[in-house]
Amino acid sequence: MNTSWERWSSGALLGLAAIAIWCNDLSWTPEIADTLPLALGLAAAVALGKPWSPTATPSPSPYIISWLIPTSLLGFSLGWVSHSITLLAVSFSSLCHCWERRYFLPHPHRSRILLLVLLSFPWLVLDWPSIGWHFRISAASSAESLFNALSLPTSREGTRFIVMGLPIDVKPSCAGWNLLQLSLLSGVALGILELPHHRRFWLLVALLPAFAWFANLLRIIALSIIGLSFDADLASGTLHSLTGLATLALVLFVIRSFCLWLASLTPPKV
Repeated sequence: MNTSWERWSSGALLGLAAIAIWCNDLSWTPEIADTLPLALGLAAAVALGKPWSPTATPSPSPYIISWLIPTSLLGFSLGWVSHSITLLAVSFSSLCHCWERRYFLPHPHRSRILLLVLLSFPWLVLDWPSIGWHFRISAASSAESLFNALSLPTSREGTRFIVMGLPIDVKPSCAGWNLLQLSLLSGVALGILELPHHRRFWLLVALLPAFAWFANLLRIIALSIIGLSFDADLASGTLHSLTGLATLALVLFVIRSFCLWLASLTPPKV
């Protein structure tokens, strides 16, 4: 079989598999504007993985052929039957790793690109709502403590709290792509750009959820202040979306600043 044809035909199958993963569970479609941007992670993975230098002949690695590919295909099949977007995303990422190892020359940092591939599907929102719930309730609890410390009478029940008579509901959308998974995706992309030769990249990855959580807390506080100072409808209307975008911008600014600080500490280590 022609190596070039085999390389790109298997790549096309991966592209179809990515579309199939998104179509396996369409419960995200009501929030399409908040979810679909995650797919940009696949394009970012291709761009940041350059140079993609093809091999003259496919790698005969028995590890890939005899173990990783069959295991990944089995995981993909189980994920499809069980409608587990998490298992589908993990299996797809593993198949991408097999494709890269088999058909392209080695690249010292391309394994980091697999994180972008893994985060390019809405598994966090669809399969792990409990994570989003803890993400929201911990921020709501912290906001309640802060307002009480400022002598602003506040009571809370779950993710809903009332500050000086103003009800604030930290809804599930606050744990969606724009404040959690997209923050993780964007943070990984920034880390690959700013820390391509640093082991501290993995420290950044470990801290990304904390950055996203703190930004979400700031958003809750900002919307509460807007509601108290002006109008509750204003805080829950157009400004709700705008503060989401502003919070994401803040997260990216903080992450990039943190990357630059990490890069300045010591010479790079591959």
